[in-house]
Amino acid sequence: MRRWEAQRDDLLAGRPVRPVGPDELLVKGLCNQYLTHKKRLADAGEIAERTFDEYLAACRRLARVVGAGTAVSHLVREDFTRLRADMEKTWGPVRVLNEVRRVRMVFTFGVAQNLIDHLPLYGDGMKRPSAKVLRKSRAEKGPRMFEPSQLRRILDAANATMRAMILLGINCGYGNTDLAGMERRRLDLKTGWADYPRPKTGIPRRCPLWPETIAAVRQVLGLRRKQQAAGKRARQLLFLTRGGKPWRSKTGDPISVAFGRLVRRLGLHRAGLGFYALRHTLQTVGGDTKDEPAVSAIMGHFARANDMSAVYRERIGDDRLAAVAEHVRKWLFGGETE
Repeated sequence: MRRWEAQRDDLLAGRPVRPVGPDELLVKGLCNQYLTHKKRLADAGEIAERTFDEYLAACRRLARVVGAGTAVSHLVREDFTRLRADMEKTWGPVRVLNEVRRVRMVFTFGVAQNLIDHLPLYGDGMKRPSAKVLRKSRAEKGPRMFEPSQLRRILDAANATMRAMILLGINCGYGNTDLAGMERRRLDLKTGWADYPRPKTGIPRRCPLWPETIAAVRQVLGLRRKQQAAGKRARQLLFLTRGGKPWRSKTGDPISVAFGRLVRRLGLHRAGLGFYALRHTLQTVGGDTKDEPAVSAIMGHFARANDMSAVYRERIGDDRLAAVAEHVRKWLFGGETE
């Protein structure tokens, strides 16, 4: 039994059995140190909890496929080929690309921290999908945006909480993580403006709220008065589940699940057309104003280092932000008011 436990990972992986020395760094050891580092960043607010969960899932997959007790120095190309095949069982090229990046980050961390001497020989297993494959994958899924008639149907069928989330998504470009962690103080319903730095990057975002969005948020606040928030942090949040808990889960994304259930019921579901497609829609429709800096200010996009105009630009006038918001509102409601 002791010999089996010592040789199991090599045997199951089809590698030559090599003894693991007492000072060898194992895959589980490298993953644990990497995750400890990332957890500190999550606790300090430098990365989102959801991002940490993605790193955790990547490390668990790595340990499961190549063997948690395998010495890092024993990893060979065939190990990463099997890892890649495991990813491709359920994921398309874009998800595989993101997971490949996360796995490579584990070993890059090991080199940077002097835990290992060099990166493993990945072979083709850790190569990013080609640009052609990524383009074909995106083309097969179709545009990641909604049409006005689709959004109006979804809004009509949504409950009060989901309706407010959807309106904040298309009005201000807020994604799932934004809404799950949004505090009530970020929205000034009297002035009709939202000031909410993007949690992922800390970039400031300022957005004028539509009358429809304000009305929907007021309805949610009315429901909040009847809810018993579970914990001090939850009491500060705008959106809570029926049980008084935040819209977060370590096993999935409750907002995506609820939104997906809604669009399926309406017969509007297709691959790639989830809640985050609202950001794609805002970016696309808002771009018709030809004021890309104003759209980026609402979206909270990070300026490229070589975009010197963005580097030197210190602010965007509220009138320009309002023009983008009103253009998208008219696109959605056809100039009608509610």
